[in-house]
Amino acid sequence: EINRIDAGIVTQACFALSLGRPREDVEKMYKFCEELYPYTLEQLEKKRTFIEIDVDLNERIHKAGYELNTPHIHLYNLSYAMPMQSPPLPGDFFTVHPNCCNKEYTAGAKFGDAVRITKEGKVERLNKVPAKLNIV
Repeated sequence: EINRIDAGIVTQACFALSLGRPREDVEKMYKFCEELYPYTLEQLEKKRTFIEIDVDLNERIHKAGYELNTPHIHLYNLSYAMPMQSPPLPGDFFTVHPNCCNKEYTAGAKFGDAVRITKEGKVERLNKVPAKLNIV
């Protein structure tokens, strides 16, 4: 994760990099996050509240046999406090990084980036790197 503060605005990028193929169980967790990431962006555009999306993601993670590591959506606007009962509004920006880990909390997967909600209510990714596991 990289955190940056510009003019009081906090943004974050979670860039996932593996030197060679990761263990099979870890790669499977990243594939699962690769499904959760676009799903999360779609749910944000449907104007669901942050809590509805969070509960939905947590249920999907537990159903797949995993636990969660950290908040999936956070660093909201100029505050660390998320308005969980509200949907995202035009002009809002925050970090989206669905994540999961094994039941023992010894291995996990996470990637994502900062996004902004456009005046049309669409999600605009603010990072240029792909939100996925990058294997080199």
